[in-house]
Amino acid sequence: MQLDCAALLDQHGAKMRRLGWSAEEACGIHPTSPWAAIHCYGLGPLLDGRKVVDLTATGATIEHAGGVRLTFARRPMPGVVAIWSVGSCS
Repeated sequence: MQLDCAALLDQHGAKMRRLGWSAEEACGIHPTSPWAAIHCYGLGPLLDGRKVVDLTATGATIEHAGGVRLTFARRPMPGVVAIWSVGSCS
């Protein structure tokens, strides 16, 4: 999850900033239940190794290895924090 978020920001961070994406929309997770609350995931935590092939102000297109494409809709995410704000799991 952390690697996916890092890759997302490395490849698309500048464009995401220009389009107004927040850190939480890009790499957000639930602060106390990150694995159980997948409805709180931002774009990066959902990637699971997949690639973003299109990015707009309203969402992103994610492509699977087999070419199947999914759409992520950018939405308000109250209570979500950026992944780097959550403490270690150790």
